[in-house]
Amino acid sequence: MPAFEFPMRNDPEVESIRALDLMTSPVVTLRDGARLSEVLETILASGVATLPVVSTDGTLIALVTEESVAKAEMLGLWSGRFTWSDITLSKRMTAAVFHFAEPATSVGPAARLSEIVDQMLEKRLRSIPVVDGGNVIGMVGWREIFAALVRLHSNPPYSTS
Repeated sequence: MPAFEFPMRNDPEVESIRALDLMTSPVVTLRDGARLSEVLETILASGVATLPVVSTDGTLIALVTEESVAKAEMLGLWSGRFTWSDITLSKRMTAAVFHFAEPATSVGPAARLSEIVDQMLEKRLRSIPVVDGGNVIGMVGWREIFAALVRLHSNPPYSTS
């Protein structure tokens, strides 16, 4: 059941848009075991707000967001118990255990726009990885979705005169 009723769900033109059409690539990723200091450096250098965490073979493990990094700071680092270099990303990382990573959520390259929107809204994500064969091949964010809808509606199939 979708998080809400996407109004354009029944529009064939909108539903013809797939993740493969929207995604940006290559993807900035983090490796399993990266230190939180590296996470921050990567976020700042790339300007990307959601980073997939991947294993050594490229399999998606989790997502780290700007918000999740802020949670990590508030939950452990302000107490003085940890430093940025003490905390590493781990395969066991979940929102419930480590408080600063989101469980791996992704869509396939053939996912329809409504499926992508449903996942992003349900998980409250600003962007979502596109995974094919277990590997992250792209990312779709709200900007890509908005740009596709603007392009679609800027060239309507009907005359406005």
